Amino acid sequence: SRRASPRIKTFAKELAFSLNATRINRGKASIEEFLILSRESNIKRVIFIDGLHGNPSRLRIYDTTNTKLLGFILMKSVTLWRELQNRIRFKPKGVVLISEGDPLESIISDMLNITMVKQVREIPQGFGAMSLMIGKDLITLRFIHVKTLKDFGPIIRIRSIIKGEERIFGSPLSIRDEKNE
Repeated sequence: SRRASPRIKTFAKELAFSLNATRINRGKASIEEFLILSRESNIKRVIFIDGLHGNPSRLRIYDTTNTKLLGFILMKSVTLWRELQNRIRFKPKGVVLISEGDPLESIISDMLNITMVKQVREIPQGFGAMSLMIGKDLITLRFIHVKTLKDFGPIIRIRSIIKGEERIFGSPLSIRDEKNE
């Protein structure tokens, strides 16, 4: 967002910190210019955060190798790290997704370019874990410190995932989503 609310700015900082990624303001650059600059800096994925009424509402994920939109993650709500009680300050060397065998996990892993592991003991030293709790109409994404089981990033409640043109998870677009796109 060109004029991001304080809540969106905080979410962007916390998400970048949790993913061990770099947060960069787009400024006046077009999306295409920004993706080309990112590719030249050897950045593989770019996530744009869109807001609605001052809150983060959608992640647009791009692959910089071909400047292609990979998909959207539509959020129902976000709990910022600073709002959590059971939290820990932890700067991970990276993040891996703990897989329980659901096909959605590999889709999210591919979109975000994150490695999947099946067991906690496979997580490299100094890395954090991304956990997905998949319900009937909601996915809860958490960043978990493996030793303490405390959150080290925001909690994201996902109501829909769109990969390319196909809805992978969630209900059809509402009127509110159509206005937001």
